[in-house]
Amino acid sequence: MTKNLKLVPLPSHTSVSLILDEYEQVEKAGRVEGSADWDLLEEVIVGLKEYFNKSLGRVLLYRFERDQYVDIYNRTHAGTGDLAGKEMSDVYGGEHLLRLFSTYSTTSLLL
Repeated sequence: MTKNLKLVPLPSHTSVSLILDEYEQVEKAGRVEGSADWDLLEEVIVGLKEYFNKSLGRVLLYRFERDQYVDIYNRTHAGTGDLAGKEMSDVYGGEHLLRLFSTYSTTSLLL
């Protein structure tokens, strides 16, 4: 991917939001509704989406992906269009979510 400077096609068919929402539903099946575990799971999922949205443009992208990011960012902040009003977690997919976890685990090992 990086050797040939290939870009991931966006928007992804399986977005970060969809992956995390499906994970949340599977996990909720084994938890008591209204319990602390249930609430904590919801907070973690919301936090992961927010962290992904904030870190994508700053940490997760390769240099050659930044032009694509700027285009997507502008389209999500436009008043009209197919991506208007969407978050980055609604556009980017599992490839970038994996980068988030691998970046986090590498960074935490260095601390």
